[in-house]
Amino acid sequence: MRAGDRRALSLVYQAAFSSGPGAESWSEKAADARVYQVLKSKHPAWVACLYRQPVGFAFLSIREGYNGPYGELTEVAVHPFFQGQGIGTKLLKKLKDARKRYRLKTLYGLVYKGPAEGFLKKSGFKPSRRSSVFALHR
Repeated sequence: MRAGDRRALSLVYQAAFSSGPGAESWSEKAADARVYQVLKSKHPAWVACLYRQPVGFAFLSIREGYNGPYGELTEVAVHPFFQGQGIGTKLLKKLKDARKRYRLKTLYGLVYKGPAEGFLKKSGFKPSRRSSVFALHR
């Protein structure tokens, strides 16, 4: 990463997660704190750039499970201005390649119903038959 990339990633994060279905209102400060948290975790991360400016990213958490290591898509996002151009697909390809490199038994991600769900299905991910997601909201 170069100086200034973290701020640019924070702006991509803020734009990506503050728009669309399931959007939350991310402040620039909160987005920067989240990006910093993920980057300092030392887990693998990929950044998609156009003209040397970040426009998307993929963060992967690697954990140890019963049957060996597995990967969790922590966050995958593309700035709304650049969606639909194949950037997310290329980021997911990098994650799939990482699955082989890190010998991950499983690679999974949690998404809201809607476009992100369809995007993962189109990229070869399948709904899990073994688990359900439950949430408790305030």
